[in-house]
Amino acid sequence: MRNPESITVNEDTRLIPVWSIVVAVAAFVLVEYYFWIVLPAQQNHHPPLGFRIYFNISWGLLAALYFLMVGYVSKDARGGQ
Repeated sequence: MRNPESITVNEDTRLIPVWSIVVAVAAFVLVEYYFWIVLPAQQNHHPPLGFRIYFNISWGLLAALYFLMVGYVSKDARGGQ
């Protein structure tokens, strides 16, 4: 096993597979679409705009981060091959 101090940032980013990045972008876009287009059409009362921006972006980033972590862990578990 390599020393953690010798691993550079570039080596870590190569551990995220392309499929994980594509799925993360798609998840972010779908969450934003749902919270900005679908959900407001079903509600009569809308929360304040600042809250909606914070809430929507936070959930979109959380969904994207989840898929990035799944890809990172799945590739790192195989030894980074």
